[in-house]
Order: sequence, then structure tokens, then C-alpha cells
Amino acid sequence: MKFLSKNIVVSSLILFLLISLLALPSTCTATTSTCGATDKTFSPLITEAAIGGPKPAVVNTDIKAKTKTKSKHVYSFGGDEEEDHDVNSAASTSHWPARRCSSGAWMLADIQNTQFAITPQSARKMSTASSAPSTAMNSTATSSADATAASSQSDLALPQSSPYVPRYIDIGINLTDRQFHGEYHGKQVHQSDLDDIVQRGRLGGVEKLMLTGSCLKESKAALEIAQNYPGYMYTTVGVHPCSAKDLTNHRAGHAAYIDSLRTLALSSPLVAAFGEIGLDYDRLYHASVEEQKLAFTMQLDLAEELGLPLFLHSRAAAEDFEAILFPRLPRLKGGLVHSFTGSMDEMKRIVGAGLYVGVNGCSLKTEENLAVMKEIPLDRLMIETDGPWCEIRPTHASSKYLKDAPALPKAVKKERFVAGTNQLIKGRNEPVCISQVAYVIANVKGISVEEVCEAAWKNTVDVFGLGVKTADFNEVKKTITRSSEISRALGPYGNPLPLAESIYSWTKPQGIKNGI
Repeated sequence: MKFLSKNIVVSSLILFLLISLLALPSTCTATTSTCGATDKTFSPLITEAAIGGPKPAVVNTDIKAKTKTKSKHVYSFGGDEEEDHDVNSAASTSHWPARRCSSGAWMLADIQNTQFAITPQSARKMSTASSAPSTAMNSTATSSADATAASSQSDLALPQSSPYVPRYIDIGINLTDRQFHGEYHGKQVHQSDLDDIVQRGRLGGVEKLMLTGSCLKESKAALEIAQNYPGYMYTTVGVHPCSAKDLTNHRAGHAAYIDSLRTLALSSPLVAAFGEIGLDYDRLYHASVEEQKLAFTMQLDLAEELGLPLFLHSRAAAEDFEAILFPRLPRLKGGLVHSFTGSMDEMKRIVGAGLYVGVNGCSLKTEENLAVMKEIPLDRLMIETDGPWCEIRPTHASSKYLKDAPALPKAVKKERFVAGTNQLIKGRNEPVCISQVAYVIANVKGISVEEVCEAAWKNTVDVFGLGVKTADFNEVKKTITRSSEISRALGPYGNPLPLAESIYSWTKPQGIKNGI
């Protein structure tokens, strides 16, 4: 009897415990893979932390707190990877390192080697999904614990829209110049850092480059470089007015030189424009007025034949430049007067003729330059660096408009420069510096950087194409998800980084040429 009583007591106790456990409210959501008092494992969520927003409360807490983990972060630059970062991870404060891809999307990787690629399309789907209530959430809505979980998941969801991060097309960059290959005045000072320059530009939002051809030889060299970066770089073909003698005094005659230009221009779809052609009366020691006018006229004839838009140069020669060019415009494909430094009246005549105006640091030196630039219509504006020249300097009138511009990497003297260390070279302008041009324009005009960048992008694509269709441009504008502010990008420890570290930090490039 005593034995039976004990069994009844034990059975009753077990039954009571089972009933108590069954009566407890569930704390597992639809995304929970295991549920326990001290160890909850959640399926990964793309969170606001990935794009610079609030920190997630819990991400992948199956990793023991404050353990040092070898992490594989993958940052996409059109197919290339950077990896192997040591990360001190805490279970309740793990974050998603993020970098901006060339498409404006993000490549994310968690601290356990799980990789996520967010395309504009997937970002749009995720945004829509996050705004709709979850079936699992609805089924347990009466529980206060589930309500808390629902609130937590809502906080972690990708926002439906995020403020703008600028994107740029540098329509004038002279990557054939020997400075970009470590050579100055015929002396090799440091090794070529062209890959670093390209990667730094891409990380800073430069999504297309148009390389300038200044003579037959340089045009060939520019095309060879562009072919190593297909879809990212395009070129011009033509003879700069300062190189006019190459054409007019060619040993085989004018016609042979023009034939060579024609053959080169037709050799690749990467040739986007005919130029740099025009007149430059500031530097007549390179070529006389008559030599320049002859070269300009002959090349306009060729450009008409080829049907390519023009990449034009006019310096202290407005009267002759317009007299030669304007009557031909109805038969030409339009184009751009780059690195514009002319007067207000000259700008208005150029715009009135249907041409576009290119602005760089040289276009912004003086107060008069700024006044002219302010009046350039947005639908006629393009931006450029014209590197390695035309940087914005502290002595320029434009420098006071850079207060809110992105910080650039540290610049050092060329003698102290080491390739792969993510440094700029003092006095050498490069694509990543184009952000300064956009910010000066925006601040002088009193408009947003987004208006400047998107107007310049559309104008450039309309004139030169550069592999971008108008439909694609409009779709990207609608669907791309951008960070709230690129300067708030998160580092591997989940802490906001200064812009110069967050955008311009990387490991040494590993042969990125053919991956872009």
C-alpha cells in the first residue's frame, strides 16, 4: 500500500510538471531553429546594422561570448573577393560587415562564413516581405512574449527606403599618364598602383570611367587599359590640340594618320567618343594656331563619318572654336566641352548650341569660375576629375564648399608612397576625388548631391552610353537600396567608422583587372 502511494505521488508530480510545461507561452518565432532558456539560435536576418542602422539585439548567439573567430568577409567588386579578417565577436552584439558593390547593392557576410548577396531585386522583395505580417506572428499574437518577438523582428527588417549614397561617372581621366604607373619626369619613383586607383574609385562610388585619348599612341594605350576592365572603362580616340603636330606633320601624311584613327575608333565598342579634340591657344608652344585649326577640322570630318559623340577641348580660343564647330553640329552626334574654364557668355553659347559642359577642379578655381558653374543647367552638366591634374586645392575658391564632402584617404609625397597601402599621392588627382567636385557643385547651387550626381549620370549615359540603357537606369533608381550615410558604415566590431576608414579600407587587390 505504501509502495502504491509513492507511485501515485510520483505520477501526479510528473503529470503536474508536464501540464505546467505545456501551459507555458511559446517564445519561439517562425525564424527560431532551437528554443531554450539560455541558448536561442535564430536564422540569419539582413538587418539595419548592415546598412548603418541600429544594432540588432541578437544575431547568431550560438557562438560563445567574446571568442576570437577567424572570419571570412567577402566584399564584392564585380566578382573579386577580399577575405580573412579576425573578429572579436560577442554573442549579443554580432554585426554584419558591409561594403557597397558596384551596382549599388551590398555584399554581406556574417561571422560564421555565411555569405549574402543583396541585389536591387532581392532588396525590393525583402522590403515588401518585411512590411507584411508573418503568418507565424499572427498565430501567436495574443501572447505578450510573441508580441515582443514580433516587435524585435520588425526592428531588424531591412527598411523599405534609405537615403542616397552618391554614384559617379568620371568622364575625363587620363590613366595613360605615367604618374599612374609610378613614373615622374622620366624617373620611376614607385611601382604602378593602377589596380589600387581603380579599386579605391569603385569603393568611393565611381561606377564608370571614360579614359581620354590625346593622340594615336595614347588612344591605343587607353583602349588597352580599358580592355582589362570591360564594362567599367571606356575610351575616347582623337588628337588633343597640343598634339596637333602629330597629325599635321605625320611622316606618312594627314590621310594615313586619319586612317589609323578611323581603324582604332572602329576596333572596339569600348570607344565611346571622338576626342579629345579642339583648340588651345594658351599653349601655342606645342602647336601653332594653324596646326590646331587644321587638326580640328580634319577630325570633325572623321567624327561625322564615324557617328561618335565629341569630347571637346576649348581654352582661350572660343571665337575660332565656335566658328569651326557650330556650323557642323547638325551633322554631328553632339558632345561635351570638358574641363570648362570659359566665361559666362561662352558657357551660355555652348549650352545654347546643344552641347554639354564638363566640370572638374580647374573649372572651380576662382569666384568667377564658381559663378559660371552655378548657371550651368543641370540637364547640361557632367563631372570629371581630369586626373592626374585639376585637383581641388586649399587655395581655390571652391575649397570652402568642401566642409560636408567625404573625407579622402591620407595623401603622402610620391617619394614616401608605397603601392597597396591605400594612400593618395600629393598633387596627383584620381577618380575617387570626384566626390569633391560633386559636393562643391551642390553647395554652390544650393541643391542636393543626389540631384547633381543623378543629373550628371543621366546626361553622361544619354550622350556616351557607356553600356547603360535608359531603362536600366530608371529601374536602378527605383529599386536600389542605399545606406543612410556611407560615413556610418559599420566595421567588423559593429562600430561606426570614419569615412576614410569605412569606404577606403581594403586588403591588397588580387588581380582585379578581369573581374570588373
